[in-house]
Parts: sequence; C-alpha cells; structure tokens
Amino acid sequence: MSRSNKKLSKRQIVRALVRVARQTAKTAPLAVAMKVITAIIDAVVPLVTAYFAALTTTQLVDAYVNVPGASQRAIIYAIITGAISVANLLWTSIARLVDEYAQLKITNMASDQLLKKFAALDFWRYDDKKTADLYDQAESFTMNFSTIFNDIMSLFTNLVQLTIAIISLMYFEWWYGVILLASLLPSAIVQLRLSRAQTTYWRNNVGRRRSASSIRWNVFQPDRLAETRMYGLIGFLMNLYRELRSDDERARLSYERKFIWQRLGSNILEAIGELTVIVATIVSIAARRHPVGQFVYVQQLVSRSMGSVSSFISTIASIDERLTTLYDYEEFLSLPDSTRYSAKAPREPEMISLRHASFTYPSADREVLHNISLEIKRGHHLAIVGENGAGKSTLIKLLIGQYNPTKGSVYLDEQDMAEIDVSTWQSQVAVLTQDYTGYWYATAKENVYYGDVSRPFDEARYTRAVQQAEADGFIAKLPKQGDTIMNKWLEHEDGTKGADISGGQWQRLALARNFYRDVPYIVLDEPTSAIDALAESRIFGRLFASHDKTIITISHRLSTVKKADMICLMHEGKIVEQGTYEELMQQKGRFYTMFEAQL
Repeated sequence: MSRSNKKLSKRQIVRALVRVARQTAKTAPLAVAMKVITAIIDAVVPLVTAYFAALTTTQLVDAYVNVPGASQRAIIYAIITGAISVANLLWTSIARLVDEYAQLKITNMASDQLLKKFAALDFWRYDDKKTADLYDQAESFTMNFSTIFNDIMSLFTNLVQLTIAIISLMYFEWWYGVILLASLLPSAIVQLRLSRAQTTYWRNNVGRRRSASSIRWNVFQPDRLAETRMYGLIGFLMNLYRELRSDDERARLSYERKFIWQRLGSNILEAIGELTVIVATIVSIAARRHPVGQFVYVQQLVSRSMGSVSSFISTIASIDERLTTLYDYEEFLSLPDSTRYSAKAPREPEMISLRHASFTYPSADREVLHNISLEIKRGHHLAIVGENGAGKSTLIKLLIGQYNPTKGSVYLDEQDMAEIDVSTWQSQVAVLTQDYTGYWYATAKENVYYGDVSRPFDEARYTRAVQQAEADGFIAKLPKQGDTIMNKWLEHEDGTKGADISGGQWQRLALARNFYRDVPYIVLDEPTSAIDALAESRIFGRLFASHDKTIITISHRLSTVKKADMICLMHEGKIVEQGTYEELMQQKGRFYTMFEAQL
C-alpha cells in the first residue's frame, strides 16, 4: 500500500515540512530569505495600519470637538498609513517577481531529480506496475513542492499575526486576549478535525474521482468523439460520470453533516468571545479609559485573530493532502539505480549465446522462458516465430539486455551480459518493437534523426534510411516534406499546419529511424504489422540481401520468415523447433501447421 493512502502523524508532517524547507532553502536561498521577510511584513503591516487608522480616528473625533492640533495630527497619521501601504506594495511587487522565479527553479529541481532517477532505473522497472504507480504519485508532488513552501510561509504569517494580535489585546486588558483565545480554540479544533476527516476521505476515494475525470476527458477527445457518438455512448457515459460525481459529492457532504452541531457550537463560542471583547471596549471608551479610535484597533485585532486561525487550519488541511505525496517522491528517489559495471561489451561480438536461460517477470509466479539455449552468429539472420504469448518478445528483451535471466546466462562471445555496462552493448543495437515510439511533436526528419543523436544530422544517412524503409514516398507529399511536424494540431512558425499520418506510415518512419542508427545488430519485433505485405517483402528483401548486419526478427508473415538463415519456433516459453525454412517444412511439425494457411 502506498504511503499516500495512509494518514500522516503530526511528527511525520513536521519532519516533512522541515525537509521541504531545507531543500527549498538550498535551491533558492535568496527567495527563502525574501519569503521570510514578506511573511513577517504580511503579518505586521495590517496590524500597524490598523493602529494608525485608530489614531487617525481618535484625532478626527478630537478635531470634531475643536481640540487644538487634532486635524494636523490626523493628516500626519493618514500620510504615515499611506506611506506604509505604498512601501508594502513596492516590496510585494519585488517579492512576487523573486517568488515566481524561485517557484520555477524549485519545481524544475524537483522534476529534474525525478526524471534523472527514472532514467537510471533497471529496465525491468518500466514493466513493473508498482514502480509506475509510485512514479505517477511522486510526479504529482513535483508540482506541489514550491506550493508547500508557500503554505509553510502562510502558517508562519498566521502564527505571527495571531501572536501579535493576542499580545496587543492583552496590552489593553489582559483578559481580552485570554477570552478571545479561549473562544477561538474550540473552533480551531473542530475545523482541524473536519479538515483531517475530509482529507482522509479524499485519499481513500481517489479511484472514484479518477474514474469520473477519466470518463469526462475520454468522451470529449476529438479523435474519440466520432465513435462514442456513432455508438450512442455519450449519454450513457455522461450519466455514469454524473453518478460517480454525485456519489463523491454526497459522501463529502456527509462529513459536513457529522460536524454541523460541533461547528455551530464552536461558532457560537467564537461569536460570544468576539462580542464580549467588543462590548468591553465600547464600555471602556464610554468610561473614557481609552480613546475612541481604539475601538477600530481592537475590532481589527479581533478580526485578524479570527482570520488567522481560520487560514491556519485551512492551510494545514492543504499541506496534509500535499505532503502525503512527498513520501512517494522520496521513496521513488530511494529506488536503487541500475547497476553500473566498468566492463564493456565486446565490439561487434562474433556470437550471442543464451545458455540454459529461464526468466520470470518480477512479482510473477509463472516462468515465461524455460531453459533456452541459442547461438546467434554475427552476420546471421534469425527469425523467431510462435503463437501470441509464447515468449518471443521476452526473449528479445533478454538479448538486448533489458532483463537478465532469472536462471542461466546471456553471453556476448565469452562475456556474461549480466557483468557488463549494458549501455555499451545497447549502443550497438537498433530495436524496433510493436509499441514503437512516434515523436508526434517533432518533424519527420527529426523522427528519423532520433535514431542517433550522438552525432550531427547526416543528410545522406537520412536519405538512405527513409529509402530503405520506403518512407520517402509519403514524406515527399507532406506539406513541408521532411520538415513537417507530425501532428495536425501543431503549427509551424509560418502558420503551416502539421500533418497526421497513418499507422503504416508511422511504422515506416520508426523503421527508418532504426536504419539511420546504422549499427551492426538489428532487432525487429513485428516491425511491419501495419505495412502491406508487398512493401514488407521488399524491405526485408533488401535487409536480408546483405550479411554485414546481424538481424533478429519476430514476424508472422511467411514471406519474411522464409528469408532468414535460421528460424526458431517458440511454444510456451521454449524453443521447440529450430532450423532453416526448408528443414522445418520437411519436418511438417508445428512450423508447418502454423504457416500452412499462408502456403
């Protein structure tokens, strides 16, 4: 269970706040210093302004009854009040600019740390649901990092303002502060309990809200709206969305109902405390123990005290919700990096060998690959075939070093792949899987260039790659040819719109990216499933015509498979048949049965 689903203790909250403050101070020390000063100013200025407003009021009353010099003093106090306001506005403008810069810097720091860690994990974690969920939860914290520090400063401001207000009230009459504090305490406790209950409910019912928001987002996506309208799903899905939303709102309001009498009682106590202090001040002024203007000051002190308590409680609730994701963030950052070995893979190894290799996915019980032994010689062309779920793609992941076998080994010549810096092997391999990446925010040319960004763009390599993938034809018809952005919702600087291409065209672009990579080992996992059979035959005809590259491919098309030097047929995680096309056809075994219809 993720920590984000647990209720944080007060000690955990304090520790988390300290960590956020420490990390923020380290990242943006100037902004933190200005934040602290601003927090104090925000707490003090309203009370100072109220004090001079009270003095001004007193002098105005005196001026009304012709007290000598009263009007001049009222003007002076008004000027001082205005000067304080102007200075405060000037400081706020400067502080806001620094704050915006700091928030950007802090958010980027948190996000960069997360991405750096994500890119350093073992490959198996990218297929692990727990890791993916933890990453999603940690990512949500990066957007809250700077906000949490703002909340900390808000708490500080509220505490300072409340302390000054209570002390100032006690300066008039010691029991003013005691009465007000006693009346505010029950209200604060009730508000805090309610906010914690609502926060707990919020965390425990994330699934319902996520489902509701997913339905609303999914229904009104432009590329999906046509189908939902044709199938008459919009009304059905919107009713489902409204039902989920209503359930959530009803459950949330039930918490309000549970606390209604407690809130009413605490609010009555709060009102009694406020009224007592105000009435006592009026009586004191009427008895001429205090000047008239002090009524304004006391009223402001009472109002600020009540506002500070309310703001403090709401900020605590906000922090409580956001801080839970801090633990997910820290837990994700504590995940171990992928092991780095100093040994490098041999350059263009003569043999890739699987020796009694078996594999079970993390958190799974069933063995996906069982006792596989296989040798792939440099320059040979291997085709791997078998039914869905036979273990073909998993076998590929072992060959390219994304996973290590749970039993047995994978060797490059006589070097165990589990004991080398796997990046030195992967730099020699081009991989195109079924779930290839389409960089829709980039141009067609950039989509190809991303195959090898370690060197400057090479126009000749690009031209050769798109020709080999038979992508040159459709690229030439794009609005800006190779410089066209691959998304119709994006525009070029000159106003030219991007372009959408078909699945088969995306696949050719991805294939061209792998050809542009121009490395000695090519691994293709159903690389042309969206490309017509004739085009695939031509592409693989060119690939298999030369033996300067080692090619490992998974395919269900006989026209491709029969061109390979060696064919391995997998069944339930094992290699059950192995040989050339002619040899397997003569056996009339599983391979023959599998491709009999295509014959």
